[in-house]
Amino acid sequence: MKDNLLAPDPLNPGTTLQIGRQSSRGVEATFAVALPAGVGIDASVAVLDARYDEFAQNVGGTLVSRSGNTPRNIPERLANLWFTWSAPGDWQFRGGIQHVGDRFWNHANSGTVPGYTVVDAACGAD
Repeated sequence: MKDNLLAPDPLNPGTTLQIGRQSSRGVEATFAVALPAGVGIDASVAVLDARYDEFAQNVGGTLVSRSGNTPRNIPERLANLWFTWSAPGDWQFRGGIQHVGDRFWNHANSGTVPGYTVVDAACGAD
């Protein structure tokens, strides 16, 4: 739990909002294994439940309670999966996929930014 936080106002760039209290609960799991022939696998997943516990936003001169809403720009689902292969000749190949879930773009939770998935690949010599 965090008290007396400042958060950027998405409707008024350059200004901040005072948040009375915010809390979160969640779980994260990570898995890593080194396999024969220089192969490695790393995976992680996180599930979060973040909430404003005490927060009133000034909307057109009226205080509107946002208590119970999810903080803006906080995805509640994340996942990663990475593969590594240390090939002969000091070469290393890496590839992975990362997923970031939907998140709200405002404090009212009236609109979302869609989740996205990124695929990465790299290679190089040691």
